[in-house]
Amino acid sequence: MSPKTNTTSRIAKNAVALYIRSLFVMLISLYTSRVVLRVLGVEDLGTYTVIGGMVALFAFLDGGQSSTFQRYYNYAMGRPEVYNLSEVFSTSVNVQILIASVMFVVIEIAGLLLLYNYLVIPSERMNAAFWVFQFSAITLVVNTLSVPYNSMIIAKENMTAFAYIDISNVILKLLILFAVEVSSFDKLIFYAFLILCVQLLTRFFYTAYCNGKFIEAKYRFSLNRSLIKEMTSFSFWIVLSSIANILLTQGIAILYNAFWGVVANAAIGIGNQVRSAIVKLTSNLTLSFGPQMVINYANGQREKVNLLWTVGTKCALGLFAAFSIPVIIDADYILKIWLENPPQYTTIFLRLILIENLIRFFAANASTVIRATGKIKVFEITTNVMNAIAFLLITIGFYTFNNIELPFLILIFLSAVQVVYSLVVACRRINYSVSRFFISNSFISALALVIACGIGYVARPNIFSLSMLFVHVVSTVIIVLFSIYFLGLLPKERQYLNQTVMYLIKSRAGKV
Repeated sequence: MSPKTNTTSRIAKNAVALYIRSLFVMLISLYTSRVVLRVLGVEDLGTYTVIGGMVALFAFLDGGQSSTFQRYYNYAMGRPEVYNLSEVFSTSVNVQILIASVMFVVIEIAGLLLLYNYLVIPSERMNAAFWVFQFSAITLVVNTLSVPYNSMIIAKENMTAFAYIDISNVILKLLILFAVEVSSFDKLIFYAFLILCVQLLTRFFYTAYCNGKFIEAKYRFSLNRSLIKEMTSFSFWIVLSSIANILLTQGIAILYNAFWGVVANAAIGIGNQVRSAIVKLTSNLTLSFGPQMVINYANGQREKVNLLWTVGTKCALGLFAAFSIPVIIDADYILKIWLENPPQYTTIFLRLILIENLIRFFAANASTVIRATGKIKVFEITTNVMNAIAFLLITIGFYTFNNIELPFLILIFLSAVQVVYSLVVACRRINYSVSRFFISNSFISALALVIACGIGYVARPNIFSLSMLFVHVVSTVIIVLFSIYFLGLLPKERQYLNQTVMYLIKSRAGKV
């Protein structure tokens, strides 16, 4: 098998494995959202959401490490004379142990201060909130220690194992809800505890798989100070972006809690669960392209990087649009069928969250291109400044205007600005024409989606039933996918996508 055929086939196989995984995850997660609302209730769900968001604020210490590790793993695979993969892995484990230790201390000191002095939680639930905080903090530490192993699986492009473990994780999270429902313990505390147990089990699976599958993933204590310094310097700028992103997401959730209470947090939590399910269903397509983009950049194959970037972006954008546009159009009816009695504000939050993420998908994999070059300092600083300005405007908006939609409208505008900036920087890093990219990629993709969205909205039935909803959603999904394929993809990109699919079909049939 030629290198080109091998690369295309691996991308195809990984994309399908991740897609199947994401489809299961999405369906189970959406059903889990319905069950968790029933089991915990609106107030306890809002309490869990805001505490989880507050704990996630302190994940800034770990922000970007996954991207950093994947970049160095793939670079070591493409340029073994520069980096030793085994040494890079062991160094990444050392870095994560240090980060996890510091993170836990910071969470215990600052987190408890926020919990008892700033969060708006019913007084009778403060004891439960304390234990939810503790279990959430330990869960975050466990997830932090898993990052080097997750990153190794992705860098090695062994997405099938990644899919199996992730599917097991969401199934376990659904099953524990039934245990919570029949238990005599405090349901909120017991739920947080069982979530921790699931993450511990998942952490064991990742470690055991990597140790058994990849010889480079066997941890050996070493202190390569120059490598630690290089990796830390690279990740520092990504960590800054992580801080800004966490402020925008979890910081805004805390502001909503202060001004609108736990009901708003429950509504945002449901909106984010839907967003997360659809993002996992589609962004894993970009994940399957990522390792090959970095390896090809390390080998100096810039044209291949360009092709992988553009095809991967359009495919991911098309998939996200196909599943999010029907939800945006039919949000009212979908929520009534799904949750029966959704919390107040859920419809508007869901629509705004999906629109904001749809805009961001126009720059899918742009950050991978930029980080592959290693030149990230100016890009990350500029992005952070944008995020800081947006957070400041949102905070002022909370105190000045009594408008529940305003924060997300500001986020949508910020996303559009950041997408343009990211695409410009990525094009310049790999000497790709900026004007050509915007015309042949962003403009025609946007035009295809506008046409598809218009058709989907016009075809929306006046009287809804479950069967009519199903027909409208399926037809809108098909319209969006056809629009991206026939209008959004250039002939060369369509040919590459067709070849990728054919390689997959032949490999399944045993012909490759």
